[in-house]
Amino acid sequence: MTIDGNPAHEEASNDVTAEVTMEALMESAPNLEKTWAELQSHGLEPDVDLVCEGGFTFRVHQRYLRLASTHFESELSSEKRHRSKVVIDASPEVTIKMLEFIYTGAVEERQGFRVSRDLLKVGFDYGIPDLKTRMSAVLSKYINLRNVVSLTSLGYRYQAATLRHQGVRYMANHFDALEAHDPEWHTKLEPNLAALVRRRAHFHRDISARASPTRRFL
Repeated sequence: MTIDGNPAHEEASNDVTAEVTMEALMESAPNLEKTWAELQSHGLEPDVDLVCEGGFTFRVHQRYLRLASTHFESELSSEKRHRSKVVIDASPEVTIKMLEFIYTGAVEERQGFRVSRDLLKVGFDYGIPDLKTRMSAVLSKYINLRNVVSLTSLGYRYQAATLRHQGVRYMANHFDALEAHDPEWHTKLEPNLAALVRRRAHFHRDISARASPTRRFL
């Protein structure tokens, strides 16, 4: 398995991509490097270039891409079997993590919010449902009062059920705090989700009121 970087493309990319080195990429995905070595030892050679932002090129196996992704299955279908290159709109850091998941099923939950968010988008954009499901669960652990609206909206946009559900649940359970923190929260969320949050918050209040009736002293 080989990875190539084009310096000319690196200079034209953003600052984050420009600082990326191949050594750092490989160190960030040790399980992937081991899997690639094992495949090569069994004579399974890569047969397609996967090109991401900055011109970084990953030499990979069509078989793995097609099994994991409906997008790559279409791009590398039998009618296009002679295709030598596919392009992905993702940074090298995110692409290497995507490949690690595709080849090994492993994902680093402590890789940071930005990478996790971008992997969720990649899972949605390129039809990798297992990756989308995993990152939905990972991002749910980041939910707090400051970001719950944006994360819930993200879950809605990328059809990430766990993230969307956990976001709605958090807002309903912390409704008074949410209103105090950001009175305009409902304008930043899809109308149907905002309505759902309000319904659940009111339901929780009704349940609490019934569980703690006001005592009357005679």
